[in-house]
Amino acid sequence: MGLRDMIPALYIRLGRDQDAYDFIKWYATTGSESDYDWGDMSLPFLDTKNADVFAPQPSRAPFRQRSLRMIRGQLVGNIAGARPDILLALPEETSQLVDGIKRQIQALYRAVKTYNPRSWKLLVHDPGAGVLRRPAYAYSPRTEDEALLMLGYNYAAWYETPGAVDMLKSLGK
Repeated sequence: MGLRDMIPALYIRLGRDQDAYDFIKWYATTGSESDYDWGDMSLPFLDTKNADVFAPQPSRAPFRQRSLRMIRGQLVGNIAGARPDILLALPEETSQLVDGIKRQIQALYRAVKTYNPRSWKLLVHDPGAGVLRRPAYAYSPRTEDEALLMLGYNYAAWYETPGAVDMLKSLGK
């Protein structure tokens, strides 16, 4: 049905960033296990709750740090706002958290680019294509049609999130 492609963007548009992260985290972990039996209704489903977006992730060299104010106020939205320990952290601590988030963003960018290089190009350079050239719901993985469909589902969330598209542009250089 493709609902898992739409739900994270809807959560973000509703200001429910933590729910979006939990949803994606479940699909990236439990939901991607090769032995997960989708027909067994007794198995846990979407049971990831309050996953720590700031938890250390496998890392590579971080890209240049931007202002702490932007990171605290915009990049992670209401997740950071709900954590007083982050808002009151010393600059050095915040810098470490920022570096971790940046590594996650880089990893996401690389994973999507590897899966379907058309996705980021369309979002950055031809965002209207997701509406104007919307394909039929039948598509093959890793094709332009799939990228167009995902763009249509996620366009608004990207463009409503301050700094998100600019960050994609900088990663694409």
